[in-house]
Amino acid sequence: MSNTSKPSPGSPPARPTTREAPLATVGGALRSVWGLLLIATSLLVLAPVAILGGLLRWHRAADAATRAWCRLVLFAAGARLHVAGRERIPSEGTFVLVSNHASHLDVPAIVLAWPRSVRFVAKRSLFAIPLFGQALRAAGHIPVVRSDPEQAREALARAVRPLKRWTSVLFFAEGTRSPDGRLLPFKKGCLAMAEAAGVPILPLAVCGTAEVLPKGSARFRPGPVAVVFGAPRPDLADPAVSRDARIESLRGAVARLHRDACALCRS
Repeated sequence: MSNTSKPSPGSPPARPTTREAPLATVGGALRSVWGLLLIATSLLVLAPVAILGGLLRWHRAADAATRAWCRLVLFAAGARLHVAGRERIPSEGTFVLVSNHASHLDVPAIVLAWPRSVRFVAKRSLFAIPLFGQALRAAGHIPVVRSDPEQAREALARAVRPLKRWTSVLFFAEGTRSPDGRLLPFKKGCLAMAEAAGVPILPLAVCGTAEVLPKGSARFRPGPVAVVFGAPRPDLADPAVSRDARIESLRGAVARLHRDACALCRS
């Protein structure tokens, strides 16, 4: 999953950055340091709760700890979350949630916007971070090695059981964070996951996270973040339709939702 994939010309680019005054630059740096310390400190408290909840199969405890940490992350980053499309989400059932990906803040934003339990597929290097990685694994999130297709297939297969039984799974179909907010080509693993579990795909999009925390940066730039949900798409899990056609249809749906999310950020 290379970072060199060409972005879609139909996706809105990230908002242009502006030159900041020296005092604003110093203030922003201090705020970022404070935010990172808050995130690290809260992890020391909440990660053990997630680990214990996961080990004892107390899914609600793990979910509560995860949501509390995600809320603190967005607060520390200065991200103001806006959500649209929740009325399209059925009150029951599990789904493969498929989103665009532009920032480390995407997961906290989506976890808080989604009204029920959710687990996500993430690169395995995150699971090697002390305490954080243990919490991810115990809570049931799914590690994947993006450079190893065989391991990636095994990881997605492990996601089928929880999908069938109790939780939706979030999948970033681009496979990596977009460098400029534009939509990259989609990988097809989400289709295989939905087919194997027999559940619909639910497209969604997030915008604004790349402006608050750009890829490759550790500095927060407070601003609006929007998540917009689409309606479930059972047709995207139909193996009778070619995967090429389905993945392009899914990408088009996410692109439209992304435009809506960016418009919501600007409103």
